[in-house]
Amino acid sequence: MPERAEDIFRHSRDEQEAVLLALRVGGGALHCHFCEEEIEFDLEPREVTEPAHVDAFAEFMALLGRATGKPVLLTATNAPDAVMFRYSPASDAVEWVTR
Repeated sequence: MPERAEDIFRHSRDEQEAVLLALRVGGGALHCHFCEEEIEFDLEPREVTEPAHVDAFAEFMALLGRATGKPVLLTATNAPDAVMFRYSPASDAVEWVTR
């Protein structure tokens, strides 16, 4: 791992390649894609097979939100308005979003 986040972006721009970080959370993998304005994680929903996996993802969302001081959203693929879970720094809670 590089010592500074800036090094990740400098390398990807210089080499014209994407940067991917894979993490194991609960029972599944999260793949992190670094963008200039946001950090995007994707997961394979079929790997979320029990309540403990959902709890682990919710805790990860809260940790990420606390570290950045920003909201964290779990949405459907390519549907940023289809929010399923939301972490709010104001409430310091992850909540299920119902429609």
